[in-house]
Parts: sequence; structure tokens; C-alpha cells
Amino acid sequence: MATLRTRSGAPSGAGGFKRFVNHLRCRIIVEARKAGSKLNIPIRGPVGLDQESDQVSKEVDQEREVSFTLLPKLLSKKHPLFAKTSILFQRTWVRELENSIVFGPTIGVVSADNLLISSVSIEWSCSPERHWTFRKLRLPHTTRLFGRSLILASTGGDSYFHWMTDVLPRVRLAKKAGYEVDFFEHFIVNDVKAEYQKETLSYLKIPSNKLRKIPANSNGYLCEKAVLPSLPSFPGVVPPETIQYLRSIVPETSFQAGAKLYIDRGKSKRRKIPEEERIIDWLKTQGFEIIDCGKISIKDQAAAFAHAELIVAPHGGALTNLIFCRPGTKIVELLSSEYPNPCYRNLCGVAKLPYIGIIGNSQKSKTTSDLSDSSGPIETTLEDIKKAFEQMSLG
Repeated sequence: MATLRTRSGAPSGAGGFKRFVNHLRCRIIVEARKAGSKLNIPIRGPVGLDQESDQVSKEVDQEREVSFTLLPKLLSKKHPLFAKTSILFQRTWVRELENSIVFGPTIGVVSADNLLISSVSIEWSCSPERHWTFRKLRLPHTTRLFGRSLILASTGGDSYFHWMTDVLPRVRLAKKAGYEVDFFEHFIVNDVKAEYQKETLSYLKIPSNKLRKIPANSNGYLCEKAVLPSLPSFPGVVPPETIQYLRSIVPETSFQAGAKLYIDRGKSKRRKIPEEERIIDWLKTQGFEIIDCGKISIKDQAAAFAHAELIVAPHGGALTNLIFCRPGTKIVELLSSEYPNPCYRNLCGVAKLPYIGIIGNSQKSKTTSDLSDSSGPIETTLEDIKKAFEQMSLG
């Protein structure tokens, strides 16, 4: 699942007071670090932001905006987050660093001159100036890494979507800049526990004994020499180069699945669909096969999505596999009114997949970019799905 990054607005109410306290705390900690530096006391935390200005060593992709050739649609009502007719992809680059620190699991990369490299140091719903490395006086212990490190770890990289779209594609950026996998002694990654992480790392031929993991209990690495690729684009945005790269690294398989798929969320307790049993029963009468992606390998998931002609699915990480769909595959996404995240809608626009999103009805409907509650139910009804099929001329 993709998480939208939002920035704090003007202070108001209890939330405004909390932001004010955090801002004041950051200022005090930064000033304390600056004072310590003047007294020749070693510091490990950032004292400001590094915007990369003139220090980017190699540019890979230029910033560009792409218009949707197939405009994704919403069923019935409109929503401001689903109004884009084009999408902006950020410039990508690769940069060499010396004596830099990588903190996690919410990633913070700090340069040798104690500046936070903000574009790769993402904390959800938090502006770069208030990143946790500014708010926390005592930062995690760091382990020294001698030799060359490739920094791949990204905030959210323990989830399928961000692992596939933010972590792995940075290998592509490094290769485009002239760095092959065997050039590095260390690969700094998020904690590797899931089978999909192990499977995809094997496709990239990254040896497990070279992995330097950042576990959930926080730690850091002080890198003698490091190569830092930018994120492939803004978090939650999947550029066409990422789609092509992921298709190229996942091997083909003989796995067979139907032309019509419903993607089951399995045992997940989040974003439950009250009418799911009724919906599934009806979809089965329409020739749909029910798939739980958590039970099959990445290469089999890729094959299932590549052969599908129509996919119905609740919002969730399994829809990351839309990157493997052929252009023209029809997508119906079921979304919670409390979490109408447009990341897969935008992915469909990039991948040329006809799309209809169904946002459920609820008194808690969100019409802003603050999507912090991602666990609410999906209130889609069977009647909603039938209407979406009619709009796609599938009825």
C-alpha cells in the first residue's frame, strides 16, 4: 500500500499546538548541536537540510510530466485526489557520499557535514524540517561500514508497494549511473523478513551476506563510502521506467490464472469489506477466479496479472502487481471513503489500464490529502460493482 506524504499546515487546535511543540523542540536540538560543533564536540545528527543543489554527481532521468491517454474514472461522485489528468515525475540522480549516516527504519540520510538529505529522508505526514532526526536528541547507535555501500532502504520499504516501487528501482538508477551490483561490499536495505523481499533480491543477484538491514527497533550505519540513488519519483508515484524495470527483472513462469480476477486481501484485518462475501459469490457466477497474492510467489503474481483481462480488487499492496498488466487490462478498484488513496489510479493512468475507482459511502469520507487513517472499512456494495461494469460495458 502506498502512503501519501503530506505537509503540516497552519497551527490550529490540539494538532497545531503539537506541531508548535515539535517545531520548538527541533529548533532547540539543532541549536544545541551547532553549539556542540563549535566546541569541537562530535555530533551525529543533522543541523539543517541538504537540498542536493550543486552536489548531484550524475543525473539519470529528467523531470517530466506525462498526460494520461486513458483517463481513469470514478464511479458516480468526484473527488479532488482523483482529478489529475497528468502526472509529474521527479528528476532522478545518483550521488556519491563519504562518511554519511543512514538511520531507520523511518529513513534519514545525513551527510558528512551534518545535513539531512531531505528528498530521500521521508517521514509520512511530516515536513522535512520536522523529520524525527531533528526531534530526537539521542540518535540510534551506528555501525561503521568500511568499503562501498549502496543505499537502497526507503521509508515504508517493509511494505510490498514501497519495496517494489521505491527500493528495488534504485538498483536501476545505480546501474544507469555506471555502478554494477558487484561493485559494492554492502547493500543497506530495510529489514528483510518477507518472502517477496528475499525472492526479488535473488533476481537482482544481491548476496544475502552483503545485506545490511535496518530493523524495526532502529539503528544506523556510518558509511565510509556510499552511493545514494534518489527515489525513483515522489513516494506513491510510479514512473514508466520503474514499470519497465520491474517487468524485466521478474522471470516468466508457467503459472495459470483466469482472465477475470478478484484479488482477496486474505487474513488482513484492515480495510474489511462488509459485503465481500456477497460480492465474491456474484463474481464467481461471472467467471472470476479468486486469488490471494500473499500465498503465491512474485513471479506467479506477475504471471496472473499479465494474463488477466479484468481485475477487481480492494485497495491494498497486491495492486502493486498492476505493473505487470498488459495495456488495456480493465481495473475496478474498491476504496475506503476514509482512505481514498489515488496511487493505483495514477499507476493505471501511466500503464494505460482502463480504470474505475469505487469510493464507498461513509460519514467519515475524506476529501483532503490527509490520508492518515488507512484501516477503515471499504463500504462498496455489489450494486456499485454492477454499475462499474456497466460503465466499462462489461455487464
